[in-house]
Amino acid sequence: MKLLRILRVSVVATTMAIGSASVANAATIAVWDLDGALGATLPVTTVAPGYTVSSMTAVGVAAGGFSNHFYSTNWGTTLDLAKYVSLQVTNAGPYDLGSVLFSAESTATALSTVFVRSSVDGFGSNLASFTWGNPDTLVTNGEMALGLSGLVGLTELRFYFTAPNAGTSVGFANHEFPGAGFGLPDVGRDFFLVSHVVPEPASMLLLGSGLAGLVARRVRRKA
Repeated sequence: MKLLRILRVSVVATTMAIGSASVANAATIAVWDLDGALGATLPVTTVAPGYTVSSMTAVGVAAGGFSNHFYSTNWGTTLDLAKYVSLQVTNAGPYDLGSVLFSAESTATALSTVFVRSSVDGFGSNLASFTWGNPDTLVTNGEMALGLSGLVGLTELRFYFTAPNAGTSVGFANHEFPGAGFGLPDVGRDFFLVSHVVPEPASMLLLGSGLAGLVARRVRRKA
């Protein structure tokens, strides 16, 4: 029974170590500052060392006319592969894309959705989606998990929005509609691309094996 208690402690320690490593190694890859955003292109403002990251560009839709709002009209009511917002990430070494954090806005209170796809599978499937719509606050903080790992070279992300109708402006923004950003406080957040680095399975196994070996040696010494 004592040996089982020791083994349970070692398993808990392994789990805690893995969780701590995951949190400690999370890092922001890039930030797109929405202050002053206007038109069909949003420049990247902060990029982590080792990465090359592009501006965000709207494709196939009409750009919005308010600063601090990177949104567009002419979205479909269902996902249209010809209409999206694109960004590209490059790194010479292996990297991962963990999640994106953002504020989404729609000029209608009906539900809108954003889907994210990647060049990893030729934009063939959704990595994640986020749906929002609230008559009291049109700016809503969101997060979508990407779960892309072992990447090398260039990866493109595309964000596809759906809207209640073609006249609704939908996209990323940190100000309430119809504010144009002139001295108004931010009510949302900027766009963040985040890495979540976790230990490889082999490393986790090695850590667990090492703890088990330590327990075994202690038991033999006491025998």
